[in-house]
Amino acid sequence: MHRPLIFGLTLILLLSFGAPAVRAEDAASDIPGTLLVGPSINSAVGGAVVDRVWRIELREGRVGMVRIQGEPGAELGLYIFDRSASSIVHDAPLKSAALPGPSQSLVVGLPAGTYYINVNGRNLDRTYAFTLSLSLFPDLTGPELRPRTSSGSKRVSGTSATINPQAFDGLSGVTALRYRFDDGPWSEWVEYSAQLRVALPAVEGPHSLFMEARNGVGLSSDPAPLLLYVDRTDPTATAIGGILSGFTTSARPTITYRFSESMSRASIQRALTVTTFFGKGVPGLVTYNEATLSATFTPDESLELGGTYAVDLVGATDIAGNSALSPGGWSFTYLSRTKLGIAASARTIAYGDVVKVSGTTSGIPSNDRVALEWSPNGSATWSQAGSAFVRKGTWSVVVSPSANGRYRVVYQSAGTRAPATSAELPITVRPALSLSGAAGYVRSRSAGVTVSLRGLADPIGAQIVFARYRCNASFTSCVRDGGVTATLDESGRMVGTWVATKGYWGFRLKSAGSATQLGASTGLLKFSVK
Repeated sequence: MHRPLIFGLTLILLLSFGAPAVRAEDAASDIPGTLLVGPSINSAVGGAVVDRVWRIELREGRVGMVRIQGEPGAELGLYIFDRSASSIVHDAPLKSAALPGPSQSLVVGLPAGTYYINVNGRNLDRTYAFTLSLSLFPDLTGPELRPRTSSGSKRVSGTSATINPQAFDGLSGVTALRYRFDDGPWSEWVEYSAQLRVALPAVEGPHSLFMEARNGVGLSSDPAPLLLYVDRTDPTATAIGGILSGFTTSARPTITYRFSESMSRASIQRALTVTTFFGKGVPGLVTYNEATLSATFTPDESLELGGTYAVDLVGATDIAGNSALSPGGWSFTYLSRTKLGIAASARTIAYGDVVKVSGTTSGIPSNDRVALEWSPNGSATWSQAGSAFVRKGTWSVVVSPSANGRYRVVYQSAGTRAPATSAELPITVRPALSLSGAAGYVRSRSAGVTVSLRGLADPIGAQIVFARYRCNASFTSCVRDGGVTATLDESGRMVGTWVATKGYWGFRLKSAGSATQLGASTGLLKFSVK
């Protein structure tokens, strides 16, 4: 805001030289003093005369410039009281100037009303002459006002917030402030200060704060808006990354936390700490990424191999000042890297077959033991299926799988070496089936004859049948046409019977697939029935 050029207007009044000499301890005669009726007046003070008091009355607000110039050796004080004062002895002045020496001056905003000018003599030896001058200037504009929060953030929490009004008035100065939120009522005027504590609305969310400033002559500024966001919700913090497994193989690991909202960068610098097992702080770099709402800690130097370290996040706040709910401290150990490989790709075997599962190692010394684990398909549970000693960076275990599943090899942590787990090796198991007479040639039978069907199955499943097929004369094309139930006889064979009917027929011993095993079938047993 630019102020118009103001020319000083000197008050032209009749002079009165009859101001009574009063002592400061004579409270009955200090105020109301003598009416000042000119721009300046000559008088004297000191010795037995301690104070002189003049009164001015203003119909309109003005900026007052008051000066006194005493003779050499004088020690003078200059004080201005407002209309609320009843004694210069007991009441506080509106403004004062009491530097050592004979000359004093002050500038003060004076709204319309009555004021008292007091010249005080501090010399005890004799009276000293002085000249009192008063100039009054009009102030035609209100103060400039640019409020902001003391933290600089527009997100605030709690029930109140500190506002820096940043008000300015070059002539009469800023004397008072008031505020309101949104369309609510204005607060009472309060004395101007560099910081003002304001009560926040109860409802969270965006709110408009309006503030007004008043200058020394009673003029007010335009309402100055400040958009604030009231946030009383505590943020959450979550530690992320593989280091949460309890160990790391990185000499300078990165520890990461992710937050639910924007955070105070300065608070995170203090809140994220890493210490040794014995409580010594680990020096490192803490960074905050606003785009990902994440904070990281990276040690300045390599950690001690085998050392255990504690991580904590205490005192992090969002930009409104709400404290993050701490996920709690946790620890990790720095271990040397190990690695396990498993050879071969997915394979299918017959039930009862033997498989050699093998692989390589890295970082694991010879004669350390590794465990082979197995898990059924669709399960997250693993059980031990064997073990082996490491020999010159290799290992191997022989197994005979009984069901579909996955194999992996695991190394448990030992000393300063990290645990390791290999990739998974899927192995699919199919039943071993055989059908007597399925040798490829065609058997001739007469219609109406009962035909016996025999076979073997390992393992014996509930869904094994003799599947029947209707074929052409050359058996190059066969279509499924029902089947014969397979039952187990006393000798452990799968048996069934079929009454032959005219045509070309084929049979297979067939098992249905399941979660534990693949489906399987034998070759075709062929019949020509006439």
